[in-house]
Amino acid sequence: MPILETEAVTKRFGTFTAVDRVTVGIEEGETLGIIGPNGAGKTTFFNLLSGYFVPDEGRVILGGKDITGLPPHERIRMGMARTFQLVSVFDNLSVFDNVLLSAVRFSQFFERKRLFYFGGKRVGVSLQEKVTDVLKEVGIAPQFYRQSAQFLSYGNRRKLEMAMALIQEPRILLLDEPFSGLGDAEIPELFSLIKELKKRMTIVLIEHKISFVLDLVERLLVMHEGRIIADGLPRVVIDEEHVRKVYWGS
Repeated sequence: MPILETEAVTKRFGTFTAVDRVTVGIEEGETLGIIGPNGAGKTTFFNLLSGYFVPDEGRVILGGKDITGLPPHERIRMGMARTFQLVSVFDNLSVFDNVLLSAVRFSQFFERKRLFYFGGKRVGVSLQEKVTDVLKEVGIAPQFYRQSAQFLSYGNRRKLEMAMALIQEPRILLLDEPFSGLGDAEIPELFSLIKELKKRMTIVLIEHKISFVLDLVERLLVMHEGRIIADGLPRVVIDEEHVRKVYWGS
């Protein structure tokens, strides 16, 4: 049984159909890539998976449970986390507290831990160690831990967002253009991190940098005008004539 699946999900904005009856099954442990030209519906599809949008039609199913109407925080509690095309962190908090807040807010013991954390009391040592471990894993140097997130380089902000997702210990991780905005020296670091994460979780990623997608994923979907027009082995899909015509116009 797929860990995550959609059944004919559709999302309209007025008369425009952004996602059109998309049915997909994602197996546990799979690394799936989604590509397509701008406006193909990729990020809207991610927003349907993660609960930021509710489909006009169809269903989203996680671990065999219908989650179509569940808000994002409930999906996180069920093991789903995501990053965004535009990095989303709390600029007014330190790097450490960004990750700490992610761990506390989305715990199953939220009500108790919310009072514990925001009451100004001391955070448990085990949680502090967990935050430190995640920051080390994504490659943020210790000298940045107490620095305000607004002063980080864009590459480190991207790493911080990854840490905020990983602290939630997801079963499935959705990455929306993770290499977007990164410099040539930063891309290999994130590429290596994602390769390591593949060993312990299901990953779905949207990306325009085709060469990185082909080297990361086992399966590739191509979207165009809200529909899936190809699904299969990455290097087979990318050579299909209709895919090349839609994506590159050739």
